[in-house]
Amino acid sequence: MEKIHNIFSILIGEFRNDTLNQNLTFVVAIAAGLLTISALVTIFISLNKQHIIQKCKELTWDIEDIINGNGKDYNKYELKSKFTLS
Repeated sequence: MEKIHNIFSILIGEFRNDTLNQNLTFVVAIAAGLLTISALVTIFISLNKQHIIQKCKELTWDIEDIINGNGKDYNKYELKSKFTLS
């Protein structure tokens, strides 16, 4: 029983006031925060680019419809609103 108590006290003593462990914890927390922020920015950029690509695909299909004569009649104001990426 005394051996278990000694091992427990050694472990608790190591983690009680150790500045190395506090510094390591701080560095890991900062690294995790930076990785999280970079992941969120990457997801935002990816979704934004995906939206722009989808809009371009729709414009291409509309242009093909106009060239081939398929689809409805387009007036110039409707076309202008379609060609703005907003």
